[in-house]
Amino acid sequence: MMRITAEAVSVEIGGKPLLDGVDLEVRPGELTGLIGPNGAGKTTLLRVLGALRPPGSGRVLYDGKTIARRERPALARRLAYLAQGGEAHWPLRVERLVALGRLPHQGPLGRASAEDQSAVERALQRSGVEHLRARTLATLSGGERMQVLLARALAVEAEALLADEPVAALDPHHQLRVMDLLRAEARAGKAVVVVLHDLSLAARFCDQLALLHRGRLLAQGRPESVLGDRELASAYGVRVLRGMERGEPFLLPWERLEAGERP
Repeated sequence: MMRITAEAVSVEIGGKPLLDGVDLEVRPGELTGLIGPNGAGKTTLLRVLGALRPPGSGRVLYDGKTIARRERPALARRLAYLAQGGEAHWPLRVERLVALGRLPHQGPLGRASAEDQSAVERALQRSGVEHLRARTLATLSGGERMQVLLARALAVEAEALLADEPVAALDPHHQLRVMDLLRAEARAGKAVVVVLHDLSLAARFCDQLALLHRGRLLAQGRPESVLGDRELASAYGVRVLRGMERGEPFLLPWERLEAGERP
């Protein structure tokens, strides 16, 4: 299974740093959460990890090796990426859209095999959208579109899955379903990275967290070490309430902190 390592990754646009010397190791069998306030660099880092954007400096290693341009097709079979927003610009039926996830596995003629169809069926069922298979994207809600696009990413059956805010448009029931699914992918041995804003979901489901603030890595490690009062006050400017339910933690952002109250 794939291990992804970012070493001193920096990115800037127009002289503005988006990432500044970020080190991160994404290990197989773990669900890694990228958290931080708006504009912290989470999506930029995810795109760099997914080889969709080159770092300005530093490097990303896949199983200890950099990826040359000629090796990108092979990487597309090993790494699946789910962008935020739930956008798709094709008037396709859901089943056909999910089948696009199998393109990296198909030859030049793009002929689907029996295994491709089986992978599509598994993805539809696991993401809970099999009942939508005959619908077109234009007829779906934002939350339904995101679930369908997650199914497309699952259909790749890659060794690593990178998901950018996959629960942002979902109701609480489906948020929990998706997080259960991502954790199951990790437990199956895959390297899974998810961008999250919900701190309780991050605390409950993730094996490790990377807290970004102004493009830098403010804290990294187990959720209980990253989600401390000082770290959350520094990054988000909030004070949280904490609790436990059935041995699992939850956090509720409770009040904003003024500038003078932040560490």
